[in-house]
Amino acid sequence: LLPEESFNVEQVVQCLRHSLNPQTQHLSLLLLSTTASIYPDRILHNLMPVFAFMGSSLLRQDDSYTFDVINKTLESIVPTLVKLLQNRVKVPVLLVTR
Repeated sequence: LLPEESFNVEQVVQCLRHSLNPQTQHLSLLLLSTTASIYPDRILHNLMPVFAFMGSSLLRQDDSYTFDVINKTLESIVPTLVKLLQNRVKVPVLLVTR
């Protein structure tokens, strides 16, 4: 497994946002979705540019593969994000109630 500090999420997001090649965009999204459960904090901090890109660029590509990539990305990132945020919310609440 790649050490967390060796995986540069920002570079993957920049590659996604600045590439004009749909294959590069798809592969960047698939890489982010695959690593979401491994490095959830790093993905979380770069999520807004990813979703903004998906909304402004990928949704305009009306093909089934792009839809599958978007679907896979959402199916992997959103549950990971929800779980991460639920864990973060529980800690302060427990500290306050003690």
